[in-house]
Amino acid sequence: KNRDFLFHGKVEAGLFDFWVNNAKFNYDPFTMDFSVIDSIVFYVEDKSQGENAMGEFPLVKVRSYISDISGTLYIDQANNKSSTLNIPGYPRFESKSPGKVYYDHSFVYNGVYDRERFYFVTERFEIKDLADFDTDSLTFDGFLYSGGIFPEIVKPLKVRPDFSLGFVYNTSEVGLPAYQNKGTFIGKVDLSNRGLR
Repeated sequence: KNRDFLFHGKVEAGLFDFWVNNAKFNYDPFTMDFSVIDSIVFYVEDKSQGENAMGEFPLVKVRSYISDISGTLYIDQANNKSSTLNIPGYPRFESKSPGKVYYDHSFVYNGVYDRERFYFVTERFEIKDLADFDTDSLTFDGFLYSGGIFPEIVKPLKVRPDFSLGFVYNTSEVGLPAYQNKGTFIGKVDLSNRGLR
């Protein structure tokens, strides 16, 4: 009997939610192949709030998400389907293609950042222990494509104070060409859901 099957919908794995299409559950290796991930949403600790009685900080949903990506979710070791053993590193997710983070939300300057011309490209990545990891250490390598405002800026994405994904980049004394070489910018470039500043 075939215990593998195809599905679409939402998969919750620890602090991560995967909204998927054309997903396949593989029983024997105990994995899920996500050929089309519409978005990856995740939660981080809000350390501006106090800890609860268990010494835990409240969780906050990150207001950016990774889209247009594929990957594999490793639920647990194949011989531990009932999770009777506590095996470190599971569940874990491994992306199989680059992803994109868009900033075309209506609450970011009324959606001025057209997703066809302004986005961050994430390199392939792997995250272990999706249910129990240091959310402060979470970064995504890649680059910002800003549609001619600046050349590609290579800088890891991280969770910003407004709980969006972004970065702070300080130029060198030479600066960055701006607006397709119409000028030069020297200073701090700040990306978040507050826009590109």
